[in-house]
Amino acid sequence: MSKEQGPATRIGEGRSVLVVSNLRRDLPGWAESMAALKASGLVVDDLGQAFDDSVLGEHIESADALILAGTITLTGALLRRSRRLRIISKQGIGVDNIDVAAATELGIPVCNTAGSNAESVADHAIGLMLAVCRQLCRLDALTRAGEGWKVWPPPVEQLAGNTLAIIGTGNIGSRVARRAAAGFGMRVLAHDLIPNKGLEVAYGVRFAPIVEIVAEADLVTLHVPLTDDTRNLFDTTMLKLMRPSAILINTARGGLVDETALANALRSGQIAGAGLDVFEIEPCTDSPLFGLDNVVLTPHSAGQSHESSVNGRMWSVENVLAALAGVHRNVVNPSVLEPQGWDSRL
Repeated sequence: MSKEQGPATRIGEGRSVLVVSNLRRDLPGWAESMAALKASGLVVDDLGQAFDDSVLGEHIESADALILAGTITLTGALLRRSRRLRIISKQGIGVDNIDVAAATELGIPVCNTAGSNAESVADHAIGLMLAVCRQLCRLDALTRAGEGWKVWPPPVEQLAGNTLAIIGTGNIGSRVARRAAAGFGMRVLAHDLIPNKGLEVAYGVRFAPIVEIVAEADLVTLHVPLTDDTRNLFDTTMLKLMRPSAILINTARGGLVDETALANALRSGQIAGAGLDVFEIEPCTDSPLFGLDNVVLTPHSAGQSHESSVNGRMWSVENVLAALAGVHRNVVNPSVLEPQGWDSRL
């Protein structure tokens, strides 16, 4: 935290921050982040884990800042009840549970903690690749049942020498590229609206159109945000472009993949396997993927680690303190920074 944003400046004096989260309060970094808010002079209004929209609406009316974590949705109706709100700080990267259009209309900056869990998600993406290629979950279950050696030698694959297609090379995708190329000796292809020249030079990553690299890859991993343009990006048509031996990995957002289409592709042998950490509906308690043994599933846990938890909590606080001091960080709707937007709420 910079000197200008530090607690000693008391930049929050006389202001309040509303904490909206259904997460546990014993997560790494939580106590420290709340202490930093209070030390700045802010009055912390923490609703706890259990509340409804009526309660949230009442509290949002008097808040100067809002920190959002977990799966709570900030609708336009809720945001329109605000009278003093000058910043929404999301603990995490995705802002699809915030009506950003409404926030923009109201002149409220929305910021995230992009990069705070990038290392953890990149680790998890590689872990899913290994789990699917090496059939770790299936072999673990068979071994525990005393039947591991009945499938000897197991039909597993290696990552080294295979071709990986990365869709999106931002904070997370670039780290996956580094791990895949330098750590596993994989050939890396990528697609992004803005090619990452650093990856091209350092790791020989080749950028090309998405349909081209998907058709060429042994593994495809997704690292793009969920937008109107990317929703169901991997539908029946895109899945048909993949090789029958290919594997799909998704640690980004569940809505990027049509789960029914994916289940059909896995069941029919159209593609060989998949590893998913995210789902169309979360928490996911039922899915056509659950009954398949060529898919590895985890509960949206890719971004979780001690380090990423501390980063997310503290960075969200830094976003708030910076905004109240007139400095803008990690804003996802930058048009509000124009005079007719954010400044009109001063």
